[in-house]
Amino acid sequence: MFTSDNEMLHRLSSDSFSETALYHDACITKYLLRKPSKVAEDASESTEHESAFTAFITDIKDDLFVHKKVFLLSNLLAKFCSFLPDNSKNAYTTQHLRQRLERYFGNTITIQSQRGQGMSSLVYSSSVSLSEAIDTVNHLRTESYFHLFDLANNSESCPNERQILHAAASILHKHMRETNLPNERYPSSAEMSLDYSLEYVPPLLKDFVMWLLDLDAYETYDVEFSESREKTRKCLALAECILSINQGSFSPFHLGLALQMHHMFGSRLLVETLHSHGFCASYTEVRRFLTSASEHEVTKIKDGTYLPYGIVPCSGQSTLIQEGADNVDINAETVDGKDTFHSMARAVFQVRSSSDVPRTPGIKRLGERTVQVSETVSEIISCLPFNKPKERKEPARFSNATIQVFSPVSKNAEVSDVIWVLLRLLSRNKAHLPSLASQPITEHQTIPFWTGYHKEWSFANSDFHVVAYPPIVDSKPTDMATVYTTMKRCREMCQTAGQHYSIQTFDQQLYAIAQQIKWSNMSEFGNHILRLGGFHALSCFISCIGKLWSDGGLSDLLIDSGTYAPCTVEQMLLGKQFNRAVRSLTLAYEALKSLWLMAFFDWCDTEGHLSNLPEEVWETLLSCHLHFRDNDHFVEVSSSFSSLFEIHIVPLMEEYRKAGIAASATFQYWDMFLQAVEILLQNIRAERYGDWNLHLISMKAMIPYFFVANRNNYARWTPVYVLDMLNIPMEVKSSFDTGVFAIRQKTGSFNGIWADMATEKTIIRDSKGHGGIKGITTQKTALIRWNLTRHIVGQISAEMRLRAGLGRDDEDVHDESKPTAIARDDKQVSNLISHIEENMIHPFDMTEPPKSLVNISTGLCATPDVENSLLHSLETGTSLARKFVESTLSENMSGNFYGAIPRSGIKTFSEMHKKTKLKCNSGVTVKSVVNPELIFRRALTLTKCRDDVTVEKLMSFPIGPIPTSLFHDDGTMRKMSNQIWPENLKMKQPHHSFFPSSIQNQRL
Repeated sequence: MFTSDNEMLHRLSSDSFSETALYHDACITKYLLRKPSKVAEDASESTEHESAFTAFITDIKDDLFVHKKVFLLSNLLAKFCSFLPDNSKNAYTTQHLRQRLERYFGNTITIQSQRGQGMSSLVYSSSVSLSEAIDTVNHLRTESYFHLFDLANNSESCPNERQILHAAASILHKHMRETNLPNERYPSSAEMSLDYSLEYVPPLLKDFVMWLLDLDAYETYDVEFSESREKTRKCLALAECILSINQGSFSPFHLGLALQMHHMFGSRLLVETLHSHGFCASYTEVRRFLTSASEHEVTKIKDGTYLPYGIVPCSGQSTLIQEGADNVDINAETVDGKDTFHSMARAVFQVRSSSDVPRTPGIKRLGERTVQVSETVSEIISCLPFNKPKERKEPARFSNATIQVFSPVSKNAEVSDVIWVLLRLLSRNKAHLPSLASQPITEHQTIPFWTGYHKEWSFANSDFHVVAYPPIVDSKPTDMATVYTTMKRCREMCQTAGQHYSIQTFDQQLYAIAQQIKWSNMSEFGNHILRLGGFHALSCFISCIGKLWSDGGLSDLLIDSGTYAPCTVEQMLLGKQFNRAVRSLTLAYEALKSLWLMAFFDWCDTEGHLSNLPEEVWETLLSCHLHFRDNDHFVEVSSSFSSLFEIHIVPLMEEYRKAGIAASATFQYWDMFLQAVEILLQNIRAERYGDWNLHLISMKAMIPYFFVANRNNYARWTPVYVLDMLNIPMEVKSSFDTGVFAIRQKTGSFNGIWADMATEKTIIRDSKGHGGIKGITTQKTALIRWNLTRHIVGQISAEMRLRAGLGRDDEDVHDESKPTAIARDDKQVSNLISHIEENMIHPFDMTEPPKSLVNISTGLCATPDVENSLLHSLETGTSLARKFVESTLSENMSGNFYGAIPRSGIKTFSEMHKKTKLKCNSGVTVKSVVNPELIFRRALTLTKCRDDVTVEKLMSFPIGPIPTSLFHDDGTMRKMSNQIWPENLKMKQPHHSFFPSSIQNQRL
């Protein structure tokens, strides 16, 4: 008797007890069947066979009846033959062994034949059920395959390979049947990740495919194996394809790949081709998904308010919602030229933390493939009625408007850019500094270009912005009703999300209309904050730089140095080709600032200032250069050097600047260029970092340039924007101070962009690119479906790119920080520096500075009017801006905000090229500028391609724009009376008392 349950459990867990129980179970089976345990053997059997059979029975008896194992008859034959002598092994067959076993064991064993050619019979105890025997033999076949046959090293084929693979397939079928792919709903973007695939793909299927793909995994299948991310990606893709085809459905990978191809290329043929090979879902399923997703979005419309997919209710500044709106134009080539597409596109940005990303649920799967356009759906893309005000409202006036807009800007804002130039200059070993005379820094450039430099030591930001696309307003974008509808939809969306203030960004044209709507409806839009698109404003500022400095030598510098093509330079300096324009100006800035610093240190050495500077300055500078790649140490050292630089170097730079301006007008002109580009870089840096204060400082600094360059639209509306942003509610200001005003599409450092640029990069690019709305703008249902689902499919496409290892660049290394890019950028800057030193006039050379303003490329002197206009252009712009702000935006003033802004009257080098009347072959007379420099360049080109035009012949003609005998070098006419110039001419000639011998014999 057992005294307790614990003792009973202990006995049951004992191995000896379990074996005894199995033995008695076998005895009971034999007794109930009432069969003898052994049958008399035939007398004809040889003694050798008898002894072999006895040993064989002894070997398998316990496995059959005690352990209840299942054997293949073929395997038993092989085991039995091992006991036979060599001369008898080949004569014994499975049929002989079967008959011998049946006679010996009788009904105590079961020998079950299997269907199929070459399928061996099963041998097992009669107490084992048939289903148990089949399951056991499946495992038996698999184990025998891996343990008994090494196919990689054995050239002889296994006679049972097909059987083994068939058994393996049956096991995989069983596991795949246990995995149910959901057909009632579509997977979300998060369910298309590799991590999620590892959760639902059958482990045995995944392992089997991995063994086929990776020899290392195959050889170490019984131990833990560390798989590479690349092999895992391919293994799971193949496993999901097998699983999808097996179940006749689609896996997350299958659907995601189809949607990605449709999103990126918009090609039905591509999707169907991949589907026909079993790699993705069908195009029909893609259409069904888009329809289901659009219907899912429509169900969220309540009272005409729409909260896009992926946007969650607000919970403070950590989930701030902003919207960008811009016009999207698709010039559809219709037969009659009508029905072209001009609408208002919208993009919503909500800041999120990488550690708090909500998992969006899947979308219910519907059977329809076409969207049913209801009245509610039509309303969300239609334009609302709006009564245009009879008169234009003016902006609010402030008592201290002039002080707010024109508050002094700290000169130290340029320090970080100057330090960057100085560090790159050290790598070229061209800075003649006392501490660097005996030890060159490096043989190659180690400091990246501007963006790479700032990203290298910037701290990573864990926040990013989720992008969603509200419905397009299908109406002319510049109509007041369209802008009003856009503003109203944005306000309602923010209220639905629980955000008190709505924030919206427009380009200048739409911003002006939106402000007028707001001023005329303050009761409705009192909490509506309008922002001026910084990307468009900066493009306008670049055009201002081009107007002031293009003809002064900037254009020739970029072209003649081989950095950019002529037409590209012309477009860039007009404010187009934004990325190229920013890069070209940064290259020119570094080249000219390097020359500025080199001349500055030479001046300091001449004046004896270098010897008075503490050694700590140079030691800290060298430490910054040495520890640039050491992020933490560099931040600390650079901070120390910035302080030393401001204390010891900046005052000397100001002194040198004053001396240079006093000595040369050309020095002042190009020093003004450096200051203008520093404003450009400050504005970009403000967005990249998310520095709200620096953003406002740079916007203020642009205003005088807008006025002097006669960019009247931005000159009128930028002061309004600055005043609005200086007086935004504290709740919004506190959010902007944290940097969320800049849009970050992914986590990382130094990657913020303007809201209007983010709009261009998302909804505008998607609509015009592959898979956009080209070709469907006249189909209402297709357009609605595209608009409601584009951002959803975009999230899935981004997740699929991330799954493929293509979604994100390496956040730790910027493209400009890679060795090839560093070498390329440094070569271009070095070429610019060499070109200025060898082929142009050095604008900052204090040894022989040009007194007047000259074109550093041609040497052409500016007229007094042009020189005075260019050198005082900033003062002129500031004066015009002050008058405008004081009269139209200040209290107790009655200036008309919409009144004409007086032109600045700016004169540039291009004003010196007067228009000449030219008569064409057709008889038409036109006025055009005849540029002597351009004509001379063309003539030089002709000398290389024509035999009848040589350089000697070309130089025999006067090549100056003016006769040097009648004009001074600056273009002013030589003035004297008619009686004086013959006397002066006589004085220039030598006196002869007789005719030269060469003409004495010649007759006059």
